[in-house]
Amino acid sequence: MLYNVEGIVIRTVAYGETHAVVTLLTPAGTLGAMARGAKKPQSRLAAGIQFCAQGIYTVYQGRGMGNLQQVEITRSRRGLREHLDKAAYAAYFCELAASASETYPQGSESLFTQFSALLDRLEEGRDDPEVLARMWEAKILYMLGAAPDWLHCAACGAPFGTRTNGGAVADATTSGTAMDGRVVVSGTAPRPAALGYSPFHGGLVCPRCRDMPAAPRPDGTPNAPPSPGILPVPAALPRILHQFTHVPWNRLGTVQLSPPTRRALDHVLRLQLREFAGVSPRSREFLDGLSSLEAEGERLARCERDENSP
Repeated sequence: MLYNVEGIVIRTVAYGETHAVVTLLTPAGTLGAMARGAKKPQSRLAAGIQFCAQGIYTVYQGRGMGNLQQVEITRSRRGLREHLDKAAYAAYFCELAASASETYPQGSESLFTQFSALLDRLEEGRDDPEVLARMWEAKILYMLGAAPDWLHCAACGAPFGTRTNGGAVADATTSGTAMDGRVVVSGTAPRPAALGYSPFHGGLVCPRCRDMPAAPRPDGTPNAPPSPGILPVPAALPRILHQFTHVPWNRLGTVQLSPPTRRALDHVLRLQLREFAGVSPRSREFLDGLSSLEAEGERLARCERDENSP
């Protein structure tokens, strides 16, 4: 059987000296195909098996794995392969997409559409790749059914209002609509951190539940409050996470986040993915190492400027 399918290359593995096994994300799920001779420089399939390339793939399906016959490229996304940081984030995004996708033909067209839009935004370079990563993590959690209701306490179910029982502002994020209709998200306001993230409950908790004593130990002795493992988070986090989860890419405009909010998003989403979705991408380790190198480079640059300043 010969058929055409639109797909995005999310993985390419060499098979022998000249062949390659390509994994495509399609509107109907992930599909593996053998690209025979694609590693040869003169192969008409060579461009179509490049990382994050998108196009119309002609596949011959016999017994077992299909064979890639022809490719009509619609988006080469060459820019993602020419920059180390973009390539690293693209690999991470691909790994997350694969974790949320079903095999062909039981997949989700929504996942394919959102993933394609994400790669386009990453290649354009207008957005901070770190912020794009947090957005994609929030959406992947929702697709996997591992995302809580970020606007309600995961322990007692109470909604996060404008003010908590302790008097601190619980929702300090501001959002609006730009002239082009996109949602603008800002979490830069320095407000008190009255909320917390509970790995036990798998979501954000209100101040009352955050400070509530933990359950007694097996021997009956009480634990000292607050409950262990609670991570304090900025007050803006519930609304930001809700918007990251539910607002489509074409509606998300400018996103401005303070350093504390960025760190909290990183910790919360990393824990939620690992503990409740069972997702720990290997490419995340490379991103962490890349971030450490960038931070060290900035530190050395500051030291050099301080030494050269009069």
